[in-house]
Amino acid sequence: ILNFEFSKKQEILVDPNPLEKTKILMEIVEELNLKE
Repeated sequence: ILNFEFSKKQEILVDPNPLEKTKILMEIVEELNLKE
């Protein structure tokens, strides 16, 4: 999960599209919720 989060955060940092950033963030949140 940590590697997943790290790669996603890297994507967010390099992605100029706010909508894409939001989508990726939501995916991370879903992953965290599933993990609990």
